[in-house]
Amino acid sequence: MAYHESGHTIAGYFLPNADLVHKVTIVPRGQAGGYMVPIPKEERFILTEPELKDRIAGLLAGRVAEEIVFGEVSVGASDDFRKATRIARRMVTEFGMSRLGPLQFGENQGQVFLGRDIGHERNYSEQIAYEIDQEVRRIITEQYERCKELLTKHRDKLELVAETLLEVETLTADQIKEVIETGELSNHPLKGGKDKQGEAGPNQGATEAKDDVKVHIQSKKGEEYRPQDRRQTDGAEEKHIEEKQGDKDNKED
Repeated sequence: MAYHESGHTIAGYFLPNADLVHKVTIVPRGQAGGYMVPIPKEERFILTEPELKDRIAGLLAGRVAEEIVFGEVSVGASDDFRKATRIARRMVTEFGMSRLGPLQFGENQGQVFLGRDIGHERNYSEQIAYEIDQEVRRIITEQYERCKELLTKHRDKLELVAETLLEVETLTADQIKEVIETGELSNHPLKGGKDKQGEAGPNQGATEAKDDVKVHIQSKKGEEYRPQDRRQTDGAEEKHIEEKQGDKDNKED
């Protein structure tokens, strides 16, 4: 999930017409294992074709990241596909943004029955329906390949953001910018190293704590002493053993 959300984040950061990434997290919420929160760069009343294409590419970025990093894909992108396909189909059938020209295909028609949604009446032939499907496929495929090229180019940043998410779980817009541009995150030690303030990371602290463990040994009299005490008494014990052995030899003589 971290790499999936990192894909959305990197695409949102580098695509020229994409919305700004306000927040990204791998903390589950509802049925989502993680999510990214985009916000518009400015207030908009209309969307252009490049903006819609960047939005599609951004939606596909989670699946693309999985393919690049793991060489296989998961079911996590199903909702992204639904949204991307809907945008592409509207580009073709409503907005005239395809090779079929500035035409609108189909008409919305309200249903007279209570509880029914607004329906869609098809006013075109089977051949046109086929061409619409082909155009939707073309738009999705082109943006998928475009996104794949982008994430491959910035794979180091893709993996860096994912690894950071695995450690801190949530990143804000300012933190995302800091990680991508500097490779560091202030006040958050990464990978057991030290942060900018020189504080030990979690793995380093565990190692030092392990090194500081004191081993206590009980003597025959129940007195407690430490390893350094053992080094000081080793010589005396050996001398005492030699003296006892000498006394025994003298008695035998």
